[in-house]
Amino acid sequence: MTSRSGTTGVTKLPIMVAALVAALAAAASCQPSLECKNQCRTDGDCAAGRVCEMGTCTASDTLPSLFITPHTDDLLFFMNPDVEKALRSGKPSRTVVVSSGDAAGDAAETTSIELHSRAVLAAMAGREKGMGDWVCEAKPYAGKATLSCRHAGEPLLEVTFLRLQASDFPDFIQLPSLWGRDVGSEFSHGPIEALAQVIENGDVYSREDLIRVLAAIIDESQAHHIGIPDPTSTYGEDDPDNTAAGRFAMEAAHRVNLPTALRIYRGYNMYMDWKEDVPEPEARNLTQEEHDRKVSLLDLYYDGFDPSAQVAWNEWCWRRYTVNEIRPAKGELRARAGCLQPPALAGGTPTVGQCTSNPPLWELRADHSIGAPGGGCLAVADDERSIGVDKCMATPNQKWTLLENGQIHGFNGGCLSIAVDGLTVAAELCGSDRSGPKFGVPLGQRWTLGQADAPL
Repeated sequence: MTSRSGTTGVTKLPIMVAALVAALAAAASCQPSLECKNQCRTDGDCAAGRVCEMGTCTASDTLPSLFITPHTDDLLFFMNPDVEKALRSGKPSRTVVVSSGDAAGDAAETTSIELHSRAVLAAMAGREKGMGDWVCEAKPYAGKATLSCRHAGEPLLEVTFLRLQASDFPDFIQLPSLWGRDVGSEFSHGPIEALAQVIENGDVYSREDLIRVLAAIIDESQAHHIGIPDPTSTYGEDDPDNTAAGRFAMEAAHRVNLPTALRIYRGYNMYMDWKEDVPEPEARNLTQEEHDRKVSLLDLYYDGFDPSAQVAWNEWCWRRYTVNEIRPAKGELRARAGCLQPPALAGGTPTVGQCTSNPPLWELRADHSIGAPGGGCLAVADDERSIGVDKCMATPNQKWTLLENGQIHGFNGGCLSIAVDGLTVAAELCGSDRSGPKFGVPLGQRWTLGQADAPL
């Protein structure tokens, strides 16, 4: 079983486009408020029970959701109550569990963990008195095997297990090593070329294989909301498996051309009490009922869970913190130093210049590209650091996610950053400002989308 860092004692145990069209049509009946003015950028701008879809607040009951997590307990601790709300909404809801949860690679233990996972997901879907019958089958995505299970009594409930070798911290780092691209950072483990499934005759996944598999699942799900772990250490350290899973999931989301909205879920760093360099805890923001429900689900999953055993376990049950994506929209991209200016020639580097009364407008498109004023798309060069504007090709190096915290995430985990010269931009590792009691986004990576034009 995989031991959780800092938590010794607890172990890791197709709605298609028609639905989206129907949801958009429902927007015409919205309540007479700000949301009727076609101004939403994230779901937080909309009334309860509604989501921001293509710049308009819409009914959410027909829009599929997808949650990607390294381990099922992370889903319970950090993504709930959202997962349970999705499961009880009457819309398709799917979970992808990337890791087997067992660092020893024991197939029997992995099967047991999957059984517990199905039981707790069934309970969240309303099957409180028993998990009911599941139909599980080997299902290939991008040529790689997965185990996909659908509930017989809850046909909109599905979970897919990738069964990749789990980590055992601090000496056995698997998923972060498979990502293994940020040399010199906390993700300099390895890298390793491939990671095997922990079942007999299981498949071997390369880094690119995992991205393609997740992208294929996202594409099949046609999900509106995709919940993923925080792919950065901006708010403090997290379980490296969580961070790595978030990076793989975001990269996969950039490979599909769907009007999805990413929702980033923070993990351990909401409340940490076992290291010195940690952020101040976030405020409790769940109700007593929501806290108690988390505890009961964890008790079912672990077959025994005492939140008083460690302070952090109980405190995580009191919290749920997310960062939402802003897209599609159009406006100036503004940083502290000024507004982002397109290069004079295609392929040149954008610069940061003075914001004027008529600033250049950048377009955050539904396919995750950023259209430049005058044509072309914002792109990361082959060195994975230099930024230019090239012909729009819908390639991975032209895909971006603007989060409401100001970070613009791009190819292979880089964030759009103001370069050391203060004038140009580059792709850098998404950083952390740790100068205050709560960690946040560094100034050089903090962008706001101006109000020059309403969302598309």
